[in-house]
Amino acid sequence: MPIPRSTQTPDAPQSDVNVGHWISGFPGLLWHIHIPQSRLVLFNRWEHELLGSDTQLLLKDAHFRKLVVCKDDLPALAEFWDLMANREPAEVSFRLLQQPSYTLLLQGWPHPDPEWYSGTLQEALNRVNATEGKVSSNQILLRAQYPVLVVDREKRLIVAYNNAADALFAFGSLPNARHPIEEYVPDWSSRIAGRLGPGHDVWGGSLSFRNREGLSFTAAVRLSSCHGRTRSRIAFLEFPQRKEHKDSEPHGSPSPRQLRKAVRGGLRETLSALCTGPSPCPIDGIIFSDIDAVKGHIHEYGVGAPFAKLPWGASFAYEGTIAQHIERFSLSSLVVDDTMDSIKSIDWALFIPHGIRSYFAKAFYRDGVMHAVMILASSKPGTFSVERLEELYAPHGRVFEEAVERWRRGKG
Repeated sequence: MPIPRSTQTPDAPQSDVNVGHWISGFPGLLWHIHIPQSRLVLFNRWEHELLGSDTQLLLKDAHFRKLVVCKDDLPALAEFWDLMANREPAEVSFRLLQQPSYTLLLQGWPHPDPEWYSGTLQEALNRVNATEGKVSSNQILLRAQYPVLVVDREKRLIVAYNNAADALFAFGSLPNARHPIEEYVPDWSSRIAGRLGPGHDVWGGSLSFRNREGLSFTAAVRLSSCHGRTRSRIAFLEFPQRKEHKDSEPHGSPSPRQLRKAVRGGLRETLSALCTGPSPCPIDGIIFSDIDAVKGHIHEYGVGAPFAKLPWGASFAYEGTIAQHIERFSLSSLVVDDTMDSIKSIDWALFIPHGIRSYFAKAFYRDGVMHAVMILASSKPGTFSVERLEELYAPHGRVFEEAVERWRRGKG
């Protein structure tokens, strides 16, 4: 049916009113993410009929996604966040367990300000037969600017790679050759093979690699399933180059008397003294995050009322942690003003359940490798919204690092 042609162009409404009506009436979520802080900003309050007010958790909480999204679609969603972190356009459709005949569409694109990324989450009209993430899988391989490998686990071969991976590993020098995974990932059999497959959706951590020119290097990666049960994707979260991080050095004003006394105590006693001693900002709890990116785990040692029920040395996956985020974006520290706006997995798995709303995290390095993170936590949002935090907390950092070193020597 032809569309009637208007004989008169109506006056356009005020631009701000027009935009406001469009936003409020948009049939989906309009969102904005500050990439360095992993902070989500929502422009409207759209809710899916099945999820209600929990709809926004699809963008925030990886554990929530595992509970409500069809398992076959989870790897594609994980890859969406990789594209976002690398500021590349992305699109993926996925299904909910309670409504598998319909799909949702998640789209994102880089903002002109490189620290921001924008997107939409809405019902995918006329997409009843979902691609189950295959659109995103192909997109991540062909369009990603960072290295991506696809491994056939049964054949133990690298079966696909993108241009960035080709430049890194020099596959093109032998175009017709087979590429056994062990030639490029020497400890594949001993460390990785058992972590993939049914029941293991995503693994994040550090792996050692070797290219055809004999160059060995280590890189932070994410492994996820793709194209069924027998193939996995290795996506590089950072380009494999050695980062120049200065080992942490004492600087700033001398430690107050309470902090100097704390140095002589054990790890728990020192953390408790830091938590209750003088502080530029009110602190409710402190966590020492012990980093083991090689094994893909971190261990959390917390003190203070919020962490009273947290097991000493509680283990979490490296994927989605503060340490991974700091490493990925080459930060020296991180401030989260409100964990309820965060998209990091660790905030929803650890901090929010323990009542933490804001924190300041400082990374510590040895020989250029991150080995610990000091996390000062508060039950109130916005506690650490002050300038020169690293300088203000330098005395705490020195005491913290000395305590961690003594603790490591005692373990050895």
